[in-house]
Amino acid sequence: MVEDTMKAVREAETEAERILKEAEDKCHSLMQDADAKAAGIKEDARRNAAGTAAEIAKAAASEAERMLSDAEKEAAQEAEDLVKAAEAKKSEAVEAVLRILTE
Repeated sequence: MVEDTMKAVREAETEAERILKEAEDKCHSLMQDADAKAAGIKEDARRNAAGTAAEIAKAAASEAERMLSDAEKEAAQEAEDLVKAAEAKKSEAVEAVLRILTE
């Protein structure tokens, strides 16, 4: 009977060691899977960030071009207004000079 008990204890110990080994192997496997998934998530985040940065840069360039175009139009309008004002003043200046010369 003692032999049966000792045999049962040895079998239980062997089974416990087997279960422990399986648990360690599974833990190792899960850690590897988690590392791989984390690396994938990091790469996805990096790609998304790069894409977002490119979109922001493109939008900023587009906005800068629009602002430059608006500024060019405004400057052209101001130049045209100045030319018109100068032409009007030229006529007044000529008349003033003629008045002075004829007096």
